Amino acid sequence: MTDHERYDTKIPLETQKKWKNILDLIVKNYDSFDAVITRYNEPFLEIFKTNNSAKGLFKEGSIFKASELICGQVIETLDVFKSSNASEHELLKNCKEVQSGYITYLGLPLKWPSGKIFGTLSIHDKENRNSTKEIHRILEEMKVLIEAHLEIIIKDKKIQENEALFKGKEKKYENLINEAPIGIFETTTDGRIISINKSMAYILDFDGDIYGKRVCVDIIEFIRDEENFASKEELITQMQQDILYTRNLLC
Repeated sequence: MTDHERYDTKIPLETQKKWKNILDLIVKNYDSFDAVITRYNEPFLEIFKTNNSAKGLFKEGSIFKASELICGQVIETLDVFKSSNASEHELLKNCKEVQSGYITYLGLPLKWPSGKIFGTLSIHDKENRNSTKEIHRILEEMKVLIEAHLEIIIKDKKIQENEALFKGKEKKYENLINEAPIGIFETTTDGRIISINKSMAYILDFDGDIYGKRVCVDIIEFIRDEENFASKEELITQMQQDILYTRNLLC
């Protein structure tokens, strides 16, 4: 089974729209400067989605080293990280956000179903603000929703993969049956023939192309069992006898 929990796994456009709506709701409820979803591709973080009114440092598609952003602390610890005044934090004062005037930060890790890191969900502000329990709760609920979307994406990928695998095996089986050197047919429980392979479909005195088409076939008589022949000539002789017998039978 293919590992779909990768950076190049496509997120459906409909899901991306939902994520932007989530970010808009976060900004509206918390009145933050922006809300951002990043996507991790070690050692980089891509600004994957922002709220619709976002401006400034974070533009969708921008890529930074994780170590250059406060979000890198979330990636490193795989846990919630917050700072009410990052400019006074020794580890954060040189981060891109702080240099651009973002000093309040709250971020959570986003994970694939296996627990592997996908990226981060975070909010920023240019004012010194303490995050409340309410905004923590809102972000946690949005994190659960986004991770549920990731789980659906992986399940859909696996279903598509299994369907492709099944179709491949079905085609292989079909080719094996059709190219078999002996006649193979499928019947209903009452004995009605519903499909036959190429070897079964030989029709005397007929040169039309009916392969793959539906035909009606009646079994009149069983001629002989399958036999082994010592030479090609003996096989040809027997087949000629079979054809002669069949012609006489149907006259």
